[in-house]
Amino acid sequence: MAKYCTKCGKKLKEGEVCDCDKKEKAVKEEKKTKEFDFNQYVNTFVNVVKGMFTKPVDTMKKYTKKEHFGVMVSALVLNCVVSGLFLYVFIDKVLNQVMGLMSSLSYYGLSDFDYGYGLLNLPFFDVFVTGLFYMAICFVVIAFMIYLIAGAIMKKEMDFKKALTLVGVTSCFTTVTTAACLILSFISTPLSLLVLVIAAIYYIVYLAQGILATSDVDKNRLAHVLVPSLVGASFIVLVVLPKLFS
Repeated sequence: MAKYCTKCGKKLKEGEVCDCDKKEKAVKEEKKTKEFDFNQYVNTFVNVVKGMFTKPVDTMKKYTKKEHFGVMVSALVLNCVVSGLFLYVFIDKVLNQVMGLMSSLSYYGLSDFDYGYGLLNLPFFDVFVTGLFYMAICFVVIAFMIYLIAGAIMKKEMDFKKALTLVGVTSCFTTVTTAACLILSFISTPLSLLVLVIAAIYYIVYLAQGILATSDVDKNRLAHVLVPSLVGASFIVLVVLPKLFS
């Protein structure tokens, strides 16, 4: 006599156990991963930030996974927004300090600069969008280069999605440091620049550790992945994009 599953009605062979429960559970879990959960995104971001300051390698291992891809892309977007704000404030402060210096020199007869310079009206939207866009391109190029060299050329465990997730994890650290630089810009632009340089060095070190921790790239060949990725991103942002939009 034929047997049927009492839940889904599937016809079963003698001794066969229906796997509809497992399939249903898998569908629910997949649906859950696709749903946007703001609290989960925030909690994950906070945990990554804490981890990057305390146990960066363990944190990159834990969160450079496909289930965290959406959160890490959101982290990249947040970083780009903060970077755009920082670029505007930093340039505005620097230019006004330079104009103030020139005005002081003209006051003492050392320059022909007009003393009544007032405040420089730097276009916020243009500078902000430029900083946001350039930072986004930089992240994408770094991720693509890591995938291209480590994954496509070296045939290691690295696809583009994983590379972008890794870049997103490391960006959580720079989001906090860039926000700190943004605040420091109102206090001291040289101090803000110093913190930015230190944070950039940390980012490079963390990215190197992340590549080793999340893939099977040989440590002897790490430089062949890291350096071209950073140089490629720098070339695109500093040379190619300015020429395209000039």
